[in-house]
Amino acid sequence: MQGPALTCPQQRSVPGDVFPNSGWPQDELQATPQTRLADASYMVAYTLRNWITPRAGRGKDMSAFDQDDLGNMHKWLEGLAANFPAAQNELKDLLAQVQAAKSYHKDLCVSDWLHSVAAIEAVLGTSPPTAPGSCTTDTCRVWTLFHFMSLAKRHNVTGAVSAQETVESITAFITAFFRCEHCRKHALEQLGAKAYGQEEMIQKGADGLPIYLWRFHNAVSVRIAAEGSCPGDRRWPPPDLCPACWSKSEEEWDVLYEAKQIFSERAGGGLNAGGAIPDEVKVLEFLDKAFGLS
Repeated sequence: MQGPALTCPQQRSVPGDVFPNSGWPQDELQATPQTRLADASYMVAYTLRNWITPRAGRGKDMSAFDQDDLGNMHKWLEGLAANFPAAQNELKDLLAQVQAAKSYHKDLCVSDWLHSVAAIEAVLGTSPPTAPGSCTTDTCRVWTLFHFMSLAKRHNVTGAVSAQETVESITAFITAFFRCEHCRKHALEQLGAKAYGQEEMIQKGADGLPIYLWRFHNAVSVRIAAEGSCPGDRRWPPPDLCPACWSKSEEEWDVLYEAKQIFSERAGGGLNAGGAIPDEVKVLEFLDKAFGLS
């Protein structure tokens, strides 16, 4: 199956000699923790209504979620309600609704689900944010949501679950509810391979999980750019957003090298893994600042 059509982002010049250019827009420099939270909040509400739907099956009543659906919903909501820093009461109510149906082995009517989702929409909103620095794609918004979830323990979100539980929650969401089959297949391939130091970083807990999701995000962004022969460098953050995050190097970054190997027989395998190496201590400091709300 072919992936969605790709429009290459416009490349722009960046200061210094580490990157030849950046494939991230100038508007990225205007993003704040508040604009990022607005992006993630919109995506929470949007996906609950539009992505979480009963999975089709022969003879299945599509007006209700069955036990298989509820299992995936429960796993996702466990992580989301615990780790997302907004609408926590409403998300926990939604989790309780799913838990009750699951515990009593009852189907959950889609109409009842959507009624509960409306309470979350009332808090998080139903319109894509348009402030300077806001995401312009659902892909950006989903990754922003994942980054917030990965930082919950570090940012003292009450009740945040462990790194392992967070990854399991995100994996359930990708497996059951991603609307892009191409994206789902590739994401699960990398998750299944435990790529990018997954196990090591999960064991590091609150300090490791944000870096693992950040590595994963970079591997995806750079590989997709390579699939489309896009000239802009898609490593994030760009050097004018975090000058201390990167240093020039002739060596290949092991994260991108691993992505290159995974996709070696496909278009994404042509990605450039060299030119710059990250300082992950500085990256973690950047992530704390970029997604920190206190």
